[in-house]
Amino acid sequence: MDSERSPLTLMALQVATLFLLDGRGRLVRVNEPDGAPAPRFFMGRTAEGNIWRFRHDLPDDLAAELERLCRAEPPAQDLEEPPLCYAAVRAVLEEGAPVAEEWRGPCYRFPEAI
Repeated sequence: MDSERSPLTLMALQVATLFLLDGRGRLVRVNEPDGAPAPRFFMGRTAEGNIWRFRHDLPDDLAAELERLCRAEPPAQDLEEPPLCYAAVRAVLEEGAPVAEEWRGPCYRFPEAI
């Protein structure tokens, strides 16, 4: 597959489109006029690998623990199943503050000719 259009490259493009990022690549806010604060954690999963990002104000110790968990997460075999690290990631996030809401859903790619 063309590396410019690989699932992992497209997922990175999705993150950069959905959110404004700071100089460290951390999430600042939703990329809309008067955008809401970004989520504390984002994980995008593909069969090729995973991408994760943290909000700019997430404490470094929590970000480091989440980074460790995310690096151990294998590429998705079934994107309808939650990540293997789901419970551990949620527990780490709960250490910082209660998880008020959670969103997950598919990201689509359409062929050039339909």
